[in-house]
Amino acid sequence: HDLLTSCCKLLRPGGTILVALVLPWCPFVEDGTSKRPPKQPLPMTGGFCCQGAGFEASLEVLAEKVLEPLGLHLQQWAKVPYLCRGDSNKAWYVLSDAVMVLKSSADAPEVVERREPARMPSGGVFSAVLCPQRKRVGLL
Repeated sequence: HDLLTSCCKLLRPGGTILVALVLPWCPFVEDGTSKRPPKQPLPMTGGFCCQGAGFEASLEVLAEKVLEPLGLHLQQWAKVPYLCRGDSNKAWYVLSDAVMVLKSSADAPEVVERREPARMPSGGVFSAVLCPQRKRVGLL
């Protein structure tokens, strides 16, 4: 949730961001060979795969309970395959990924600061770059 909130703070009013997320949502983090609950769960009740939600139902819950409260409005979306590493049963799995074009509301606050890149648990770096001319945020 903090990652989305940080991105929203970098967007100008009416700015656009591209987000991809595997749906239906399953709230867990792979930690080595085990799974654990996330430190920051998304408010997706009704959109979890363990509750029987399908792709479209999960997308609807995401838009309504997560994106809209952050001032993000779903403009367009596409359902695309997401290939992930397998396990001892299968070499790889195909999941459904929602690639979404989101627009910040016109009354969103202006950008007041640029944050330093954040270290991800995997050791990678998340960095948001504001492009004022295009009103977009790029994730590196």
